[in-house]
Parts: sequence; C-alpha cells; structure tokens
Amino acid sequence: MMLGLMGTYTIPFVIGAFIDGLGMNAQSAGALGTVEIFSIAVSALTLSRVLAPSNLRRISTVAIVLCIVAQALSSVTTSYYELVILRLLAGVASGALLAVVNMVIATSRSPAPLYGWVFAIASLGFSIMLTFLPYSLVFNGQQGLFMAIAFICLLIAPLIWFLPKPSFADTGQSERQSSQDSSVFMIGLFFLVLTIVYLAMGGVWSFSERVANNLRIEQDTIGLLLGLSTLTGVIGAVSAGLLAKAERLTTPVILGFVVSGIAAFVIAQSDDLASYSMGILLYGYCYMFTVTFVLGIAAALDSAGRVAIATNAYIMIPYSLGPAVFGIVGLGNISMLGWISLAGCVLAGLIVLPVSRKAERHSP
Repeated sequence: MMLGLMGTYTIPFVIGAFIDGLGMNAQSAGALGTVEIFSIAVSALTLSRVLAPSNLRRISTVAIVLCIVAQALSSVTTSYYELVILRLLAGVASGALLAVVNMVIATSRSPAPLYGWVFAIASLGFSIMLTFLPYSLVFNGQQGLFMAIAFICLLIAPLIWFLPKPSFADTGQSERQSSQDSSVFMIGLFFLVLTIVYLAMGGVWSFSERVANNLRIEQDTIGLLLGLSTLTGVIGAVSAGLLAKAERLTTPVILGFVVSGIAAFVIAQSDDLASYSMGILLYGYCYMFTVTFVLGIAAALDSAGRVAIATNAYIMIPYSLGPAVFGIVGLGNISMLGWISLAGCVLAGLIVLPVSRKAERHSP
C-alpha cells in the first residue's frame, strides 16, 4: 500500500523541490504532481479489470522495478519534459501496485475493517518517512529527495512477495450480482461525492508545505508536522477499523467529511504555527478515518468488489486535480479556497446520505 500511495504522500516535498530547486512556478510544479497522481489512478483503474492470480507477481515485479528507476532518474534530470515522463512512469508503476493490493483486500471476507488496519500500518510507515524526508532536501535538494524516495521503495519492495493471492469469485456470477446491488444513479452519486471531497483535500495537502513556508516555519518542523499528521492518520485508521465492525456507515462518513472540511479550512486560514499544526494533525486523522468508511460503502454497494477497487483508484483523480487547481488559482487566494473546501465537504456530506443509507441495507 505504501508503494501504491507514495506519490500522494510525498507530493508536498516534490512540489517544494521543483519550486526551490529548479525554479519552477506553482503552476508548473503543481502540474507535475497532477500528472503523477492522475497516472496512479488511471493505472489502477485499468489494471483492476485484468488482474488475475496468475499475473499478480509478474505485474508487481515489473511495477516495482519501474517505480525505483523512475524515482532515481528524477533525481538527476532538470528537463521539465523529461520530468513529465518520469513522473508519469512513477505514477503508472504505483497505480499497478495499488491495484494489486486493492484486489487482495476487496475480495477478502471483511474488506472495511481490513482496509482500516492496512491503512493504519501504511500510515505508520509514512509518518516515519515524512519525519526524515526533509533532511534529504536540506542535504542535496531535488537529487537528495528522489534518491531517498527510490531507496525507501527499494526497502519496501520485497514485502510484495508476502501478499496472499486474492479470492476471485466466478466472473459471470459476480457481474450478475453486481448489477442487482445498486443502481447506476446511486453509484454515480457516490462518485460525485468523491470528486467534491478529494478535490478539496488534494489541493490543501499538496500545498500544505508552501503554506508552512509562507508562515516561515522551518523545514525540519514542517517534516515533523507532516509526519505527525500521518501518525494521527494511524489513529484514524485504527479507530475506523474498530468502528467498522459495530457502527453504521452513515454517521461516521458524514462526520468524517465535515471535519475534513474544517481541517482544510484551518490549514488554509493558518496564521501561526499553532493553527497550522492543528489543521495538519486533524487532516491526517480525518483522511484515514473517512477513507475507510468510504471504501466500506463502496464494498456494500457492489458485492463483486469492483466498486471498492474502482473507488480506491478513482479518489486519486480528483485528488490529483487539486494541485493543478490550487496552482492556477494561486497561493495568494488560499484563504478563499479554505472556505470553498469547507463548503464542498459539507455539501458532500448531504449528498452521500441516500447512498450510505442504501449501503447500510446491503451491508452484512
């Protein structure tokens, strides 16, 4: 899971490295972040339709090698067009690995609690990584950052061999059952909610490092806070994993959306270290808490598991558009974007109500 989500967690430092190290403007750096995260989503969505037990290991091996090579080459090139290609390849590789992990989890007996525990472990790993990653920037800028990311990917890579094989049901039977579970309208409404929420969250997260720089917060403090936010994500994922066994879906997911909007608002409106820290830590908790219940709803909407797999890939698309949208609008207007993010998350909480109610009726 860490390899699949690497691009989403490292994007604040990647954008910072491109702006400070290569002199890019916010629009250009944000576009590179969008390319990487968008390619993660497209790759995962595409491969989720063709994955099978016979090709999981082969696809995983090729993806791991491609990911490490793309990260390493990104450390030495200064050409914008070469970076576009390399970030695209890194995203494709990460998306393939994300699809593999999603296939294993979505076909398990209890996907929602399992997602919670997997996200908790991944968040713990990211919290450690983000704490030390800024030192690679200080040490050698762009080159140090991407070599550090490549080294981390190399360390994690052997774990892919310990993944269990997914349990695939009969394809025809699964697709017939899938068509009976939920209407196209309900699923479309669900994906509209995902678009609103994760567009806001992706934009706020991608430029959170820039907000901290504008507040003159030191790089090591920024890294510590981003690492701690991922650690609060561990708590959010664990609490969601526990609640998923006993609680309904509607109340937790609506609360998660609303509080996520509040976290985005606090980050965007920050005027000192205390308010910035509060927003970042709340963001980390809410992101992991909410995504666990989002995937629980997706699994309940479609017993074949395809909606859950598509959901975890699709949220990368609006998330990837966040950096570009925020870059176009400009950092000078980030306070206004905080209000927009809050309003969007509250609206999403209202729209998701009929969807989550339907999912509750389908959940075991």
